[in-house]
Amino acid sequence: MVNLNLLPWRAQQRKQQQQEFIILLSVVLGLCVALLFSAHIFIGQMTAAQQVRNDYLLQQMHHIDATIKEIETLDQTRDALVERMDVIQKLQQARPSIVYLFDEIARTVPSNLHLVELKQDGKNIELTGMAESNASISTYMLNIENSHWLTAPALSIISSHEDAPNRQRHFSLSLTQRSIQRISPQSTVSAQ
Repeated sequence: MVNLNLLPWRAQQRKQQQQEFIILLSVVLGLCVALLFSAHIFIGQMTAAQQVRNDYLLQQMHHIDATIKEIETLDQTRDALVERMDVIQKLQQARPSIVYLFDEIARTVPSNLHLVELKQDGKNIELTGMAESNASISTYMLNIENSHWLTAPALSIISSHEDAPNRQRHFSLSLTQRSIQRISPQSTVSAQ
């Protein structure tokens, strides 16, 4: 005879499998929730750390921008000071040039010629004077051409008056002052 088991063993087995499934599903869901929560916390910490780094970089960028503005201000101040120093240096170099100019004019004048008027406009000089002869004026122009401080003599007017003593020649002469850097008084040539 066949042994039949009439007990509800399948129902019990199904019930036990359902309980195991629910327990396993709860554990997996719990692990997933824990994993998601820990991932959320980890990502939040990484985001916070990155935000701290970004804030530090922004702070350093603001500091560097302020430094750049300060450097630009200092550059502008330096440029202004350099311009002032250049002007002062040019004035310092030009200060003795008038002395050298008059000294050179006096050195180049021959003994039988005298100057009546001198006008200077920048580097251009206009001279008016009287000479005993045309040769004296030519000598004077040659002396100017050989000078370290004067150049380019150009005779514009030469005339003689009948009523002038010794028939002196009146002349007008234009010339240019040379740009010479730091010439010493000993280097000027006496043209007498």
